[in-house]
Amino acid sequence: MKKIINTSVFLSLVLVGIACVSTPVDATPADSTAWFVKTTKALHDAVTSGDSAVWSRVLADNCIFTDEDGDVLTKTQLVDDIKPLSHGFSGGQTVKGLTVRNLGNAAVVHFWMNEWEDVFGDTLRTKYVETDTYRRADATWKTVAAQVTVVPRD
Repeated sequence: MKKIINTSVFLSLVLVGIACVSTPVDATPADSTAWFVKTTKALHDAVTSGDSAVWSRVLADNCIFTDEDGDVLTKTQLVDDIKPLSHGFSGGQTVKGLTVRNLGNAAVVHFWMNEWEDVFGDTLRTKYVETDTYRRADATWKTVAAQVTVVPRD
């Protein structure tokens, strides 16, 4: 498993390096940051509603997504896994402290996420930290790699 995660991180860095030698985009960093804030919120709102189309639009076809369990998913696997919460379940996610490192045709987005889930009256809370790598493709950004980690409680 550690080898898969190390390979995922290595591939992410290679993709960022390749993207950085491309022509810079016209959007200012402030414009990009606003887009990433709005898009990240929409992606995580879509998890509880089950709107996989939002994810399908943003993920690159060759995206590598490492979830909080260490499973490495393709775009197809991730999109297929997004379903509405079951009857008796409710919840949501709040994105906090989002930062963007705009590198021209690549960007690294880092943020914290607080998730809550109500399961038949019992509330579960989990905190995550996520890092996403994007590549500018024509007029839009596409996620090429992402890694989600659970933040342990004290």
